[in-house]
Amino acid sequence: ELKLSFPVLLDQKGIQARYQVLSYPTTYILDEKGRIMSVKHQMLTKKEIEKELDL
Repeated sequence: ELKLSFPVLLDQKGIQARYQVLSYPTTYILDEKGRIMSVKHQMLTKKEIEKELDL
């Protein structure tokens, strides 16, 4: 209908609400057990992700 040139994904399982996604993009850093250690309400560069992961 809008003739968009990119895919639009719909959350049909409630993931957005479960993880309290407020905006896109949102980046989550998880530990080995899957626990959320950090949330960034922005896109991160590779360098920023490496810094978050202490690599």
